[in-house]
Amino acid sequence: MDQNATAEYLKHADDLLRFASAVAGPSAADDIVATVVMRVLVESGDWRSIRNLRGYLVRSVMNEAIDRQRRSSRRRRRERRDSMSAPSASLDDHVRTEVLDAVGRLTPRQRAVVYLTYWLDRSASEVANELDVSMRTVERELTVCRRELEVLLR
Repeated sequence: MDQNATAEYLKHADDLLRFASAVAGPSAADDIVATVVMRVLVESGDWRSIRNLRGYLVRSVMNEAIDRQRRSSRRRRRERRDSMSAPSASLDDHVRTEVLDAVGRLTPRQRAVVYLTYWLDRSASEVANELDVSMRTVERELTVCRRELEVLLR
């Protein structure tokens, strides 16, 4: 990685890791950010032409998290199909654990919207700009998330 790419990585690394932790979980955050940085800053020679590199990296982290969730979901379906017994899940009685579990059941994009809105206190327009979606999409995702979380937390 050249010096300019290293400087850009160091400039955005902490934010990307926090975002990836919120979207995909702390155990996957390092791998996701490393994958995105390698793909964008190392393997791609044209990253300098990207006008909003931070936004591009954030969207790339979200897309990588979505891809990993899809792969994991497909793997679990195969394992369930091939297995006679389904794994049992038990929820901890602690409220914080229940909330984190409920948020973990949201899609990566929904988790991204919730994280940016509630953890980083960003406005809907800021979230829309960050994720490169319309403000209406952000508002719709928040409405869906609130309903789903309400059902999951009952």
